[in-house]
Amino acid sequence: MTEGRRARRVSIVIATLLVLGALLLLDSTLGMQPAACASCHAELARGQAAGPHVDESCLSCHLESGAWSRPGLTWQKWTVMYPRQVVGAPPRPARDVSRDACVSCHGDVASDGLLHGSGLRILHSVCVEPPARCTACHGAVSHGQAVRWGQQPEMDACIACHVERSATLECDACHVGRLEIERLRRGPWRVTHGPEWSTTHAMGDYSSCVTCHEPDYCARCHDVPVPHPLTFGSTHGSFARDSRESCAACHQTEVFCDGCHGVAMPHPDDYLRVHSSDAVTMQDERCLSCHTSLACDGCHVRHVHPGGATLDVGERVQER
Repeated sequence: MTEGRRARRVSIVIATLLVLGALLLLDSTLGMQPAACASCHAELARGQAAGPHVDESCLSCHLESGAWSRPGLTWQKWTVMYPRQVVGAPPRPARDVSRDACVSCHGDVASDGLLHGSGLRILHSVCVEPPARCTACHGAVSHGQAVRWGQQPEMDACIACHVERSATLECDACHVGRLEIERLRRGPWRVTHGPEWSTTHAMGDYSSCVTCHEPDYCARCHDVPVPHPLTFGSTHGSFARDSRESCAACHQTEVFCDGCHGVAMPHPDDYLRVHSSDAVTMQDERCLSCHTSLACDGCHVRHVHPGGATLDVGERVQER
Protein backbone atom coordinates (compact mmCIF):
# COMPACT_ATOMS: atom_id res chain seq x y z
CA MET A 1 0.00 0.00 0.00
CA THR A 2 1.39 3.38 -0.98
CA GLU A 3 2.03 6.08 1.59
CA GLY A 4 -0.70 8.25 0.02
CA ARG A 5 -3.39 5.56 0.26
CA ARG A 6 -2.45 4.79 3.85
CA ALA A 7 -2.69 8.45 4.76
CA ARG A 8 -6.15 8.73 3.14
CA ARG A 9 -7.41 5.72 5.09
CA VAL A 10 -6.09 7.16 8.34
CA SER A 11 -7.80 10.44 7.51
CA ILE A 12 -11.11 8.65 6.83
CA VAL A 13 -10.91 6.78 10.14
CA ILE A 14 -10.09 9.95 12.05
CA ALA A 15 -12.91 11.87 10.35
CA THR A 16 -15.38 9.05 11.10
CA LEU A 17 -14.36 9.01 14.75
CA LEU A 18 -14.69 12.78 14.97
CA VAL A 19 -18.19 12.68 13.46
CA LEU A 20 -19.27 9.90 15.82
CA GLY A 21 -17.76 11.78 18.75
CA ALA A 22 -19.61 14.94 17.78
CA LEU A 23 -22.90 13.03 17.44
CA LEU A 24 -22.40 11.40 20.84
CA LEU A 25 -21.58 14.78 22.38
CA LEU A 26 -24.70 16.37 20.90
CA ASP A 27 -26.82 13.43 21.95
CA SER A 28 -25.49 13.48 25.52
CA THR A 29 -26.33 17.20 25.79
CA LEU A 30 -29.09 18.40 23.45
CA GLY A 31 -30.38 14.85 23.07
CA MET A 32 -31.07 14.71 26.78
CA GLN A 33 -33.44 17.67 26.74
CA PRO A 34 -37.20 17.08 27.28
CA ALA A 35 -37.97 18.28 23.75
CA ALA A 36 -35.70 15.59 22.31
CA CYS A 37 -37.38 12.89 24.40
CA ALA A 38 -40.83 14.17 23.38
CA SER A 39 -39.96 13.79 19.70
CA CYS A 40 -40.39 10.03 20.15
CA HIS A 41 -42.42 9.88 23.35
CA ALA A 42 -45.02 12.51 22.52
CA GLU A 43 -47.88 10.69 24.25
CA LEU A 44 -45.87 10.28 27.45
CA ALA A 45 -44.92 13.96 27.33
CA ARG A 46 -48.58 14.95 27.10
CA GLY A 47 -49.38 12.71 30.05
CA GLN A 48 -46.62 14.33 32.09
CA ALA A 49 -47.87 17.81 31.23
CA ALA A 50 -51.20 16.96 32.89
CA GLY A 51 -49.66 15.44 36.03
CA PRO A 52 -47.82 16.52 39.16
CA HIS A 53 -44.37 16.17 37.56
CA VAL A 54 -44.95 18.71 34.80
CA ASP A 55 -41.95 20.81 35.86
CA GLU A 56 -39.54 17.89 36.12
CA SER A 57 -37.15 16.97 33.32
CA CYS A 58 -37.02 13.43 31.95
CA LEU A 59 -33.55 12.94 33.42
CA SER A 60 -34.82 13.74 36.92
CA CYS A 61 -36.47 10.32 36.97
CA HIS A 62 -34.83 8.24 34.24
CA LEU A 63 -31.18 9.06 34.96
CA GLU A 64 -29.62 6.86 37.59
CA SER A 65 -26.96 8.03 40.01
CA GLY A 66 -23.27 7.36 39.50
CA ALA A 67 -20.49 8.26 37.08
CA TRP A 68 -21.82 5.91 34.38
CA SER A 69 -25.35 7.32 34.49
CA ARG A 70 -25.24 9.75 31.52
CA PRO A 71 -22.85 7.70 29.33
CA GLY A 72 -24.85 4.59 30.14
CA LEU A 73 -28.10 6.21 29.11
CA THR A 74 -26.51 7.44 25.88
CA TRP A 75 -25.27 3.92 25.16
CA GLN A 76 -28.73 2.46 25.73
CA LYS A 77 -30.29 5.05 23.45
CA TRP A 78 -27.93 4.14 20.62
CA THR A 79 -28.18 0.38 21.12
CA VAL A 80 -31.86 0.06 22.11
CA MET A 81 -34.02 3.12 21.57
CA TYR A 82 -32.77 4.40 18.22
CA PRO A 83 -32.68 0.95 16.54
CA ARG A 84 -36.26 0.34 17.69
CA GLN A 85 -37.27 3.67 16.19
CA VAL A 86 -35.59 2.83 12.88
CA VAL A 87 -37.42 -0.51 12.52
CA GLY A 88 -40.73 1.00 13.61
CA ALA A 89 -41.01 -0.80 16.95
CA PRO A 90 -43.06 0.94 19.69
CA PRO A 91 -40.85 3.37 21.65
CA ARG A 92 -40.05 2.66 25.25
CA PRO A 93 -37.84 4.28 27.89
CA ALA A 94 -34.21 3.22 27.91
CA ARG A 95 -34.33 2.93 31.69
CA ASP A 96 -36.88 2.38 34.40
CA VAL A 97 -37.33 4.85 37.21
CA SER A 98 -35.04 3.96 40.09
CA ARG A 99 -36.02 4.13 43.74
CA ASP A 100 -33.23 6.67 44.36
CA ALA A 101 -34.72 9.03 41.79
CA CYS A 102 -38.03 9.12 43.67
CA VAL A 103 -36.45 9.34 47.12
CA SER A 104 -34.32 12.29 46.02
CA CYS A 105 -37.51 14.38 46.09
CA HIS A 106 -39.78 12.31 48.32
CA GLY A 107 -37.35 11.21 51.01
CA ASP A 108 -39.67 12.41 53.75
CA VAL A 109 -42.28 9.78 52.79
CA ALA A 110 -40.44 7.08 54.73
CA SER A 111 -40.44 9.15 57.93
CA ASP A 112 -43.89 10.74 57.83
CA GLY A 113 -45.73 7.85 59.49
CA LEU A 114 -49.10 6.70 58.19
CA LEU A 115 -50.05 8.45 54.95
CA HIS A 116 -53.54 8.67 53.48
CA GLY A 117 -54.40 8.86 49.79
CA SER A 118 -56.88 7.44 47.29
CA GLY A 119 -58.75 5.68 50.07
CA LEU A 120 -55.67 3.86 51.39
CA ARG A 121 -53.56 4.15 54.52
CA ILE A 122 -49.92 3.02 54.30
CA LEU A 123 -46.74 3.10 56.36
CA HIS A 124 -44.01 3.36 53.72
CA SER A 125 -41.14 2.80 56.16
CA VAL A 126 -42.42 -0.76 56.71
CA CYS A 127 -44.41 -1.61 53.58
CA VAL A 128 -41.93 -0.37 50.97
CA GLU A 129 -38.50 -1.38 52.16
CA PRO A 130 -35.56 -1.33 49.72
CA PRO A 131 -35.00 -2.56 47.06
CA ALA A 132 -38.70 -2.17 46.23
CA ARG A 133 -39.36 0.35 43.45
CA CYS A 134 -41.84 3.15 43.97
CA THR A 135 -43.22 2.51 40.49
CA ALA A 136 -44.58 -0.86 41.67
CA CYS A 137 -47.51 1.09 43.11
CA HIS A 138 -47.16 4.51 41.48
CA GLY A 139 -46.40 3.48 37.90
CA ALA A 140 -48.79 5.97 36.32
CA VAL A 141 -48.14 8.97 38.55
CA SER A 142 -45.89 10.78 36.05
CA HIS A 143 -47.49 10.03 32.68
CA GLY A 144 -51.07 9.12 33.59
CA GLN A 145 -53.00 6.95 31.18
CA ALA A 146 -50.19 7.15 28.61
CA VAL A 147 -48.32 4.47 30.57
CA ARG A 148 -49.03 1.09 29.01
CA TRP A 149 -48.87 -0.69 32.37
CA GLY A 150 -49.97 1.70 35.09
CA GLN A 151 -49.19 -0.39 38.16
CA GLN A 152 -51.07 0.31 41.36
CA PRO A 153 -51.19 -1.25 44.83
CA GLU A 154 -52.49 -4.83 44.75
CA MET A 155 -54.23 -6.04 47.87
CA ASP A 156 -53.13 -9.64 47.29
CA ALA A 157 -49.50 -8.55 47.65
CA CYS A 158 -50.32 -6.56 50.79
CA ILE A 159 -52.16 -9.49 52.34
CA ALA A 160 -49.30 -11.90 51.60
CA CYS A 161 -46.89 -9.60 53.43
CA HIS A 162 -49.29 -9.06 56.35
CA VAL A 163 -49.70 -12.82 56.76
CA GLU A 164 -45.94 -13.39 56.63
CA ARG A 165 -45.35 -10.77 59.34
CA SER A 166 -48.43 -11.65 61.41
CA ALA A 167 -49.75 -8.12 60.87
CA THR A 168 -53.41 -7.17 61.09
CA LEU A 169 -55.79 -8.31 58.37
CA GLU A 170 -58.61 -5.94 59.34
CA CYS A 171 -59.91 -4.08 56.29
CA ASP A 172 -60.04 -0.70 58.03
CA ALA A 173 -56.37 -0.92 58.92
CA CYS A 174 -55.51 0.01 55.33
CA HIS A 175 -58.76 1.21 53.75
CA VAL A 176 -60.13 4.63 54.61
CA GLY A 177 -63.48 6.22 53.84
CA ARG A 178 -64.79 3.76 51.25
CA LEU A 179 -67.50 1.16 51.53
CA GLU A 180 -66.68 -2.47 50.82
CA ILE A 181 -68.62 -2.43 47.56
CA GLU A 182 -66.50 0.49 46.39
CA ARG A 183 -63.31 -1.37 47.21
CA LEU A 184 -64.41 -4.31 45.11
CA ARG A 185 -64.82 -2.11 42.05
CA ARG A 186 -61.09 -1.48 41.73
CA GLY A 187 -58.07 -3.62 40.97
CA PRO A 188 -58.02 -7.43 40.61
CA TRP A 189 -61.04 -7.85 42.89
CA ARG A 190 -63.18 -6.18 40.24
CA VAL A 191 -62.56 -9.31 38.16
CA THR A 192 -62.46 -12.02 40.80
CA HIS A 193 -65.60 -10.79 42.59
CA GLY A 194 -67.48 -9.36 39.61
CA PRO A 195 -70.70 -10.58 37.98
CA GLU A 196 -68.89 -13.58 36.45
CA TRP A 197 -67.08 -14.49 39.68
CA SER A 198 -67.94 -18.18 39.37
CA THR A 199 -65.64 -18.46 36.36
CA THR A 200 -63.21 -15.57 36.98
CA HIS A 201 -62.36 -16.02 40.67
CA ALA A 202 -59.62 -18.48 39.73
CA MET A 203 -57.72 -15.60 38.13
CA GLY A 204 -56.90 -14.25 41.60
CA ASP A 205 -54.36 -15.22 44.22
CA TYR A 206 -55.78 -18.20 46.08
CA SER A 207 -53.71 -17.49 49.18
CA SER A 208 -55.73 -14.35 49.85
CA CYS A 209 -59.12 -16.09 49.87
CA VAL A 210 -58.85 -17.09 53.54
CA THR A 211 -58.55 -13.44 54.50
CA CYS A 212 -62.32 -13.09 54.22
CA HIS A 213 -63.55 -16.67 53.70
CA GLU A 214 -63.37 -19.63 56.07
CA PRO A 215 -60.69 -22.21 55.15
CA ASP A 216 -63.32 -24.73 54.03
CA TYR A 217 -65.28 -22.18 51.98
CA CYS A 218 -63.67 -23.14 48.64
CA ALA A 219 -63.96 -26.88 49.34
CA ARG A 220 -67.76 -26.58 49.33
CA CYS A 221 -67.61 -26.43 45.54
CA HIS A 222 -64.23 -27.92 44.71
CA ASP A 223 -64.35 -31.12 46.79
CA VAL A 224 -60.60 -30.75 47.37
CA PRO A 225 -58.54 -28.49 49.66
CA VAL A 226 -58.31 -25.07 47.98
CA PRO A 227 -55.92 -23.35 48.10
CA HIS A 228 -53.93 -26.57 47.82
CA PRO A 229 -51.64 -27.22 50.80
CA LEU A 230 -47.89 -27.33 50.28
CA THR A 231 -47.90 -31.15 50.46
CA PHE A 232 -50.62 -31.50 47.82
CA GLY A 233 -48.10 -32.43 45.15
CA SER A 234 -47.40 -35.73 46.90
CA THR A 235 -50.93 -36.45 48.10
CA HIS A 236 -53.17 -35.31 45.25
CA GLY A 237 -53.24 -38.75 43.65
CA SER A 238 -56.17 -39.99 45.73
CA PHE A 239 -58.21 -36.88 44.89
CA ALA A 240 -57.44 -37.20 41.18
CA ARG A 241 -58.41 -40.87 41.25
CA ASP A 242 -61.67 -40.44 43.15
CA SER A 243 -62.89 -37.20 41.57
CA ARG A 244 -61.40 -36.40 38.19
CA GLU A 245 -64.11 -33.80 37.60
CA SER A 246 -62.80 -31.74 40.52
CA CYS A 247 -59.41 -31.40 38.82
CA ALA A 248 -60.94 -30.56 35.45
CA ALA A 249 -62.93 -27.70 36.97
CA CYS A 250 -59.73 -25.63 37.18
CA HIS A 251 -57.08 -27.49 35.18
CA GLN A 252 -56.90 -28.60 31.57
CA THR A 253 -56.10 -32.12 32.66
CA GLU A 254 -54.91 -33.32 29.27
CA VAL A 255 -52.13 -30.72 29.39
CA PHE A 256 -51.68 -29.94 33.08
CA CYS A 257 -51.46 -33.51 34.39
CA ASP A 258 -49.62 -35.00 31.42
CA GLY A 259 -47.06 -32.22 31.44
CA CYS A 260 -45.98 -33.07 34.98
CA HIS A 261 -46.31 -36.85 34.92
CA GLY A 262 -44.94 -37.39 31.42
CA VAL A 263 -47.67 -39.92 30.59
CA ALA A 264 -51.41 -39.78 29.97
CA MET A 265 -53.09 -38.79 33.26
CA PRO A 266 -55.42 -40.00 34.56
CA HIS A 267 -54.62 -43.24 32.76
CA PRO A 268 -57.13 -44.23 30.08
CA ASP A 269 -59.27 -47.31 30.78
CA ASP A 270 -57.19 -49.58 28.53
CA TYR A 271 -53.81 -48.23 29.71
CA LEU A 272 -52.76 -51.50 31.39
CA ARG A 273 -52.67 -53.22 28.01
CA VAL A 274 -50.42 -50.58 26.39
CA HIS A 275 -48.45 -49.19 29.36
CA SER A 276 -45.27 -50.95 28.27
CA SER A 277 -44.90 -48.40 25.48
CA ASP A 278 -44.38 -45.70 28.17
CA ALA A 279 -42.60 -47.59 30.94
CA VAL A 280 -38.96 -47.86 29.88
CA THR A 281 -38.01 -50.10 32.82
CA MET A 282 -39.61 -51.31 36.04
CA GLN A 283 -37.78 -48.44 37.76
CA ASP A 284 -39.11 -45.71 35.46
CA GLU A 285 -39.25 -42.54 37.58
CA ARG A 286 -42.50 -41.47 35.94
CA CYS A 287 -44.18 -44.62 37.23
CA LEU A 288 -42.59 -44.51 40.68
CA SER A 289 -43.85 -40.99 41.29
CA CYS A 290 -47.26 -42.58 41.99
CA HIS A 291 -46.70 -46.35 42.27
CA THR A 292 -44.35 -48.46 44.33
CA SER A 293 -42.03 -50.89 42.58
CA LEU A 294 -44.08 -53.67 44.18
CA ALA A 295 -46.95 -52.75 41.88
CA CYS A 296 -44.77 -53.79 38.93
CA ASP A 297 -43.52 -56.90 40.69
CA GLY A 298 -47.10 -58.04 41.19
CA CYS A 299 -47.39 -58.86 37.48
CA HIS A 300 -43.87 -58.94 36.12
CA VAL A 301 -42.18 -61.04 38.80
CA ARG A 302 -44.59 -62.77 41.18
CA HIS A 303 -46.96 -64.11 38.55
CA VAL A 304 -44.45 -66.79 37.59
CA HIS A 305 -44.22 -68.08 41.16
CA PRO A 306 -46.68 -70.27 43.07
CA GLY A 307 -49.56 -68.24 44.35
CA GLY A 308 -49.65 -65.92 41.34
CA ALA A 309 -49.75 -62.13 41.38
CA THR A 310 -50.62 -60.92 44.85
CA LEU A 311 -50.67 -57.15 44.45
CA ASP A 312 -53.11 -54.77 42.88
CA VAL A 313 -51.27 -53.28 39.90
CA GLY A 314 -53.16 -50.05 40.46
CA GLU A 315 -51.82 -49.67 43.98
CA ARG A 316 -50.77 -46.11 44.66
CA VAL A 317 -48.64 -44.56 47.30
CA GLN A 318 -50.76 -42.22 49.36
CA GLU A 319 -47.82 -40.86 51.32
CA ARG A 320 -44.25 -41.01 50.16
